[in-house]
Amino acid sequence: MKLKTLLTDGGSIDITTTGGVDVTITKQLLTNLVSVPPKTAPPNDSELLMFANMIVEQKLNPYLKECWLVYMQGSYQPIVAAQSRMRKVMSMDDYEGWEWGYIIKDGTRVEQGGKAPLPDIVGLWGKVYRKGRKPYHHELMKCDYAKGNNLTMCQKAHKDQAHRYAYADAMGNLCTDNELPMMELETKRVESQVITEADLEEDAPPEPTESPVSDAEPELTDDTVQPEIEDEEPDWVTE
Repeated sequence: MKLKTLLTDGGSIDITTTGGVDVTITKQLLTNLVSVPPKTAPPNDSELLMFANMIVEQKLNPYLKECWLVYMQGSYQPIVAAQSRMRKVMSMDDYEGWEWGYIIKDGTRVEQGGKAPLPDIVGLWGKVYRKGRKPYHHELMKCDYAKGNNLTMCQKAHKDQAHRYAYADAMGNLCTDNELPMMELETKRVESQVITEADLEEDAPPEPTESPVSDAEPELTDDTVQPEIEDEEPDWVTE
């Protein structure tokens, strides 16, 4: 399968999605799935091919909006719909489910279904189970999520993130739409820590100024204290 045929006029690729649906991918379809922010150039051919390759490998259905391309952190990055992520996970032969619960202020882990006062909840914990492997443990603190006051959104992001890390060998580093707020928050953190040359010039200490050096001899006055010079005996004087 040659992905470069997508860039030609009338070029297309046929794939079968995870759901067993046959779809045809075209360059126009890929372009329609791109979110281009204002004053930003559209994706180049390399970025579109990367997007197409992700669709083929993950067997996604672009017509059901299971994926799209967004501009973030200075480049275009593919995003996967959360339901398509879980659909693929559940189709894995070694998937044995997962469990999760709350983390409260004192560090206690509360099981799913347990009681925990909402103001005391500071994060979520979870375990993803794969046959023949140790459970993968993952935690998400509310402060790491841009919409930290919305516990439901935190639960969705935590579920997607836990399964992404547990199945990194099958899903790579693809993020879902539920994880976007975290990525946007991280982008803002990075941008706030960028130090420019102008910042360095503003923070630099002022250069010391040199006092002018004069070759003129100091003027002697009556109050000037002059050092006493002892008379030295010449070398030829002996006792």
